[in-house]
Amino acid sequence: MVSGLLSAVLALAVPLLPVVVDEPALTWPRAGDVASVDAPLAGYVPLDVEVTILCAVATGASGSDRLVLATIPPATA
Repeated sequence: MVSGLLSAVLALAVPLLPVVVDEPALTWPRAGDVASVDAPLAGYVPLDVEVTILCAVATGASGSDRLVLATIPPATA
């Protein structure tokens, strides 16, 4: 009887427990360094992505494929 009552009280208390949410954020570039960034956020699914790319960065991209932004590493595409 006691365990049943305790179970009922704890079941009612569970929705009232505090929730902690981890919100990862990536800010790039840092201190003007526009080197490649690999962010290991594979465990997370973003709700949205906001990207601002300056024209100088896009036109100054070097290499034959001129990759400026990718959401997955090029080797997996």
